[in-house]
Amino acid sequence: FDEALRLYPPAPSINREPIEPETWNGLYIPRRAAVLVMPWVVHRHRKLWDRPDAFMPERFHPGNREKIDRFQYLPFGAGPRVCIGAS
Repeated sequence: FDEALRLYPPAPSINREPIEPETWNGLYIPRRAAVLVMPWVVHRHRKLWDRPDAFMPERFHPGNREKIDRFQYLPFGAGPRVCIGAS
C-alpha cells in the first residue's frame, strides 16, 4: 500500500507558509511566502529513490523502512500539520 501511495500520492501539493523569514539551501524565503511541496515530484526524485519509477513494495518492508526519511515519503504531508486522515 505504501509503495502505491509513493507512486500515486493522493495530495497533488502541500501548501505551507513560514511564520519567520528562512534561508534554505541558500534560498531566502520571506515570511508568509507561499511554499508548495509536490509529493509526486519528491516521490520520484532520483537522488532520493533507487529506480523511482519502478513499483518496488520491498522498499517498505521491515528493515528497509528505517532508511526512508520522514520528509522523503509524504503522501499525506509531514510534521505537525500532517493530514488528519493519516493518524
